[in-house]
Amino acid sequence: MKHLQKLILLSIFLTASSSCTYVYYPTYPVVPDTKEEGAGIQATIGFTRAQLSGWYAFDSNFFVTGYFGGALSALGSSDTNSNRSYNALSAVVGAGYKIRPSENFEFQIQGGFGVCKGHFHTSVFNDLNSTSSFLGTVDVETQSFRGFVQPSFGFLSRKGGGFYLIPRVTYESFQDVRLSSNFKNSPIKLKNKNFILTELYGLGRINAKVINIDIYAGISTNLFYQDQNTSEDSFIAQPFLFGVGVSRTFN
Repeated sequence: MKHLQKLILLSIFLTASSSCTYVYYPTYPVVPDTKEEGAGIQATIGFTRAQLSGWYAFDSNFFVTGYFGGALSALGSSDTNSNRSYNALSAVVGAGYKIRPSENFEFQIQGGFGVCKGHFHTSVFNDLNSTSSFLGTVDVETQSFRGFVQPSFGFLSRKGGGFYLIPRVTYESFQDVRLSSNFKNSPIKLKNKNFILTELYGLGRINAKVINIDIYAGISTNLFYQDQNTSEDSFIAQPFLFGVGVSRTFN
């Protein structure tokens, strides 16, 4: 418990002390809790974020999922002595297959795609090949396409619930990046970019009589983004994710 508290405090410190925002904010993995045909919904909240998810299982193996999630917060600006807001919204659908080879173990594999938009304060998209660009941070509006592959390994309790280990690989393609209105006169030129992110999450699911209580924790990284012109390393993904949610299955 003490280690978990330290990680939570570190996550808050990194978010609050950053001079610019990340451009990828992780979402909570959707893990259907069905043994046969049925549907389910889930609502999850965490630091600066919330997500509404759902799933439908056609039988004991095949299922579809979907979620709508968002992150919203503000961070201090050293140049203006004010707060800058950022936001990230995503809508994603997926499909998957699961098997339960034993009473205490379940394996799921799913993939999906979706669209995202965001408002960030960053220098990640600066086009350094342009003579008018430099490393100054600016407010940008983005639109991106997201695709993911997500296996999950469930270690189940006989009383219901259990623990899931969930690695995920996400491809984020920023196809429309532009300066926000308050930087329209900036000489900085922007460049669309693509990233591959690796993530690892844990989900503890407590099975109650009516609803489940879901507790998430995880890490996300792009294995450092290196700008070839400056050899500068920087994270583009918010590194830590925590959240608590409730879910219910309708069979």
